Amino acid sequence: MVHLGKFSVVIALLAAICGGCATEKAPPVVTWLSPQSTANIQEGDALMLKFSVLDPAPERGKTEPASWRISIGTAAGNTWWTTSGTLAPPSGTASLTDTLEATWQVPALPSGSSSSTELLISALCTDGEGQTGADFGTLNFTSTPLSSSGLWWVEGTGSQGFGYVNPQISNQVSHYPGPGSPHQLVHLDGADCIVTGNTTAQGWLITNGIPSAEPVWTFTPSATTTGPIRHMRKAPYEHTGAAWVDIGWSDRCTWMNAGGLTMKTWLLNTDEHLIDSDVVSGDMIILARTDANDFRLIRYNLDNTARLESVTWTPQSAGSTGPEGKAWLLQQQNLPAALETDGTYRVWDPMDGAAPLSTGSLEGNGSVMRAGRMEDGRAWAERETGHFYSEDLSLQGTWNGAIYHVTSDRASGQLWLLSENDFERQWWTLDASLEPLGDPIPAGVASISGSVAHNRPGPL
Repeated sequence: MVHLGKFSVVIALLAAICGGCATEKAPPVVTWLSPQSTANIQEGDALMLKFSVLDPAPERGKTEPASWRISIGTAAGNTWWTTSGTLAPPSGTASLTDTLEATWQVPALPSGSSSSTELLISALCTDGEGQTGADFGTLNFTSTPLSSSGLWWVEGTGSQGFGYVNPQISNQVSHYPGPGSPHQLVHLDGADCIVTGNTTAQGWLITNGIPSAEPVWTFTPSATTTGPIRHMRKAPYEHTGAAWVDIGWSDRCTWMNAGGLTMKTWLLNTDEHLIDSDVVSGDMIILARTDANDFRLIRYNLDNTARLESVTWTPQSAGSTGPEGKAWLLQQQNLPAALETDGTYRVWDPMDGAAPLSTGSLEGNGSVMRAGRMEDGRAWAERETGHFYSEDLSLQGTWNGAIYHVTSDRASGQLWLLSENDFERQWWTLDASLEPLGDPIPAGVASISGSVAHNRPGPL
């Protein structure tokens, strides 16, 4: 009995000691500061989010750092975006008060969503004891209906400059002063700007549907950049949030905004020369030729532009060998594919270390003269006749004639194809089944590309 009594005293003392060590504190308090009422937002907006946190000091004991999180999503529970962090713990008897800010780059409205969607925003703070404080708000996400206002191109040598047609109004071509020689061209959707490229990139401001008489900016990246621009296309909106142009130079790939400012750059080594580049499966992929005349596919981080890995091989097709050999960057499903002139393509799987390159062959006869990749990942190639390929590079359709360029009208789901007859080049409109719609539109004698003007970036 004496032994049991002593044991009971020990238990009582331990309980008293532990009770003295327990932390007692009030839960954190979270208050939204901005936006304070329902905010109307559209894709491309940079929405500033701000909230305050009061993490009370413990009345007894010590506490660990609190964590915070902002979430944006739908009432159904689908999370569109979240960001989080930690706070310093309250010091001594002083409560912690802090104001936290974050910026949400509003994405495009997901496919299948209605044009107006209510979103819920929440800010939560969880203290070291697991107690949570929160505050909530709402956002009204509205999507501007996508529309297109016509096709722009550079007519080429001996022509007036820019050509433009809006078939919703008329098939009559409008002509405006612009570059007098063949130039690649991209319309930056929603930015009232055309970017042209030959050996330099130039931006032309559009006012009331008419391009400026002279470029408003001209850009060449560096003295190490030589020769003509390799390619010019719209940078993929899902990775930019704004209308940017993607330009391939001899020694780098550059993304620029409508003001001519460089936003991102992916650099090649000094012994590499860019052939083509594009985003494939969330990575920047560059197809380059080395000084040894090998081909090399290079993978870069899309966000910080760091070079990650590469694979090199010697081309086998006669038209792809040597310093002037031709090749094109395509994709097969979600993997980059390099096409040689005999129709052979090499698919690179960076995750397959044992045999990263596999070989396939495009359907069709004759040497590949030109090829390209459309915005939705499908491919086209001109051989003895034109061919269209699905995302797995299987044959999808043919075109009885030359193909110089293909560009998409996202609003109508149609394609514009640049071909030619015996006298001039022509633009044809193709429907979703790749059948021509109506008569061709004259494009000048030396046009090389064109671009559809949309009222905003992003998908449907």
